[in-house]
Amino acid sequence: MNTWDENVGLKAEDVIKLLEEQFKMRIGNIYFIASGWDNDVYRINNKYLFRFPRRDITNELIEKEGNALPIIKQYVNTPLPNPVFLATPQMIIPIIF
Repeated sequence: MNTWDENVGLKAEDVIKLLEEQFKMRIGNIYFIASGWDNDVYRINNKYLFRFPRRDITNELIEKEGNALPIIKQYVNTPLPNPVFLATPQMIIPIIF
């Protein structure tokens, strides 16, 4: 399998379970926004956007982004994302073809 092949697949039920377990978050509603190259995006409780990796390698990239954003913000005047939640990858759900 190629590193860039999609190998993680989450359904709405999986997203709810992850958020409840990792953040003790009560999910009132969940809305799938879109799939990109690396992530799926969901709107949760009409308040938060969450990205979920579509491949294992993306976990490392998200972690690096989370570490880099506070540093970059010191040097630019452009609005940047402000991550509120950063999950730890615990549950890998393989996509079965």
